[in-house]
Amino acid sequence: MVRDNLMHGLSVEMSNGSDPYSTSPAFKIGNGQIGAVINSVELAHNTVAIEAAGNSGGGLGSQIDYTDTKTLSGFNIHDNVAPGPFQINHSSGSNVTKGYGGNYELAYAFVTDACPATFPNDAGLDIDFTGVALRAVSGGTGFTFSPSLASYLVTVDGQESATTGSTSTGFTLSAGLSAGDAITVRDLAHCNWTFKGNLLGTSLPGSANDNAPYPDGTILASANNNLSCGRGTDSCILDGASFTSLFANWQARSGGDYTITSGFYKNSATDAGTRPATGKDPGADLATLAQIVQGVRGATYYPALSITSTALSGGTVGAAYNGLLQASAGASPYKAWWLETDPTKCGGNCGSLPAGIVIGRSGTVNGPFLLLNVQRAVGACGSAGTVACSTFTLKQTLVAGDLQVGQVVTISNLENGTGSQANDATFNGTCTIRVLTGSSKFSCEQTGTGADTLASHSPNSWWTGPYNSGTTYATGEQVVYGLVGYSSLQSGNKSHQPDTSPTFWQVYALPANNAPGAVASFAPMTAGTFTFWVGARDGAFQLARGAITLVVVTQGAHFVDLNWDASLGADSYNIYRGSFAGGPYTKQNGFAIMPTGWTDTGLLSGTIYYYVATAQNAGGESGYSNEAAVAVP
Repeated sequence: MVRDNLMHGLSVEMSNGSDPYSTSPAFKIGNGQIGAVINSVELAHNTVAIEAAGNSGGGLGSQIDYTDTKTLSGFNIHDNVAPGPFQINHSSGSNVTKGYGGNYELAYAFVTDACPATFPNDAGLDIDFTGVALRAVSGGTGFTFSPSLASYLVTVDGQESATTGSTSTGFTLSAGLSAGDAITVRDLAHCNWTFKGNLLGTSLPGSANDNAPYPDGTILASANNNLSCGRGTDSCILDGASFTSLFANWQARSGGDYTITSGFYKNSATDAGTRPATGKDPGADLATLAQIVQGVRGATYYPALSITSTALSGGTVGAAYNGLLQASAGASPYKAWWLETDPTKCGGNCGSLPAGIVIGRSGTVNGPFLLLNVQRAVGACGSAGTVACSTFTLKQTLVAGDLQVGQVVTISNLENGTGSQANDATFNGTCTIRVLTGSSKFSCEQTGTGADTLASHSPNSWWTGPYNSGTTYATGEQVVYGLVGYSSLQSGNKSHQPDTSPTFWQVYALPANNAPGAVASFAPMTAGTFTFWVGARDGAFQLARGAITLVVVTQGAHFVDLNWDASLGADSYNIYRGSFAGGPYTKQNGFAIMPTGWTDTGLLSGTIYYYVATAQNAGGESGYSNEAAVAVP
């Protein structure tokens, strides 16, 4: 029985901050434990504010069905709150339960897992008293059981099995059994399981699919059943804001207020009559929970959490920047960070991030962020012809700030491999973001690397894991032995296993940032002195907030003189500038230019600017002139 818990940002938050898990279920029920030590399961009145979930594991939980569950006598999941479903884990290749009708969804699997079980006999005494086959049994064998059942389902190793000649006390099994197979008869008329009163959300970050249908206290009353949610006949799956708007302040990162404010769902728990006044809603009794844990989050049991950073190192517009927010140890070394925007939590003014500054979940500011995958195609940035466009996806989630079109990014630490990774090192360098296709996915032109096309793949990069005997490495792969880095260059070793004697390895220097993989770092885009508030949360849900100062300066006083031929009939001119060939362009002059020349100032080193001019008179403004490109050294 697991009741009245508030769970927040599970697997991802307790990781190293680089999102190593694609799923984050609150509960994972495995048949390895059920039956051996657990006969019934109840999950009730839990609030789960997860940060991520995947198709193989929902936000509320998942059930892993590797074998038949013979002795489960009760399964009760009610009045929980989560922005994700309860799922059946059926990874490809696993011997997992296909439930009633050969389907995977929760309602079908509950039938094969939690309806009362009885075990058959056969004339040849080939089955023991727990339903396990003692030896191979051919198909077409007849079985009997007692007491008689009006409605039942036969499973073999947890999956529905075809039968013929079924009566209330026996059946003929169509397929044969192998020694060790488990055959079970499930009484469909007296299933002791419940799934009701749960408030589940979908179409939210990480909420995965809805995994419908759900059991509702009857035997598969509808093939598309989403019933028994909150008010009995309302959908269990509430889409996006329809879910989050039910609560005072639903947040997946910063410890929101999960009190239900919706009058429709207030006091609607299926067991409201037996609950205290503060616990009649679906989800945990937050008031009682706060009383129970009072003092646990403070210095009494854990070191107090506090933000120790007050200022980040200075940055320069157009130059790659790396920063890291710091906090005291707290309850664990793992922190989840966020940008505080609630003025009541930051003295009335939370400030704001300057353009081009982003913060990762681990407190990393602008980089280095690990790259999840990379690829290159021709023209994918909207360019015509032969420009090589590289697309990068970050591994770590950005929790604050936005990447910007026109932002300078530096890519480093990619190493050449084989196949689609043969030219990975050509991704290294500096480029300008041209296209954004998500909060952590961007594309930019890399004109210096040619127009080679590389399929999407995980990057080949510095490898800093421990050496494992017997592991196969690619020739030339970068490895770390102990605390020293080496390159495995022994092509004569057919398996390319690094020799445990480093004498034969070529020593290399680790990247300056000691990054374990290919990384991206982003440049600030706006100069000035900025103050903004951040928050951190530790493993005991302690929260801390603090103001951070960041100073960003310009690179220098670079300028360019522009001149052009006079246009017949023109009264004045305008100058437009862009970051990419062909535009888009932005007007640079505040007043009409009368002569045929103009100076553009405040330009950045190492940047290419693209200029066009227009002429204007009383009749209007002309189209763009031809484009002139200027490279600032």
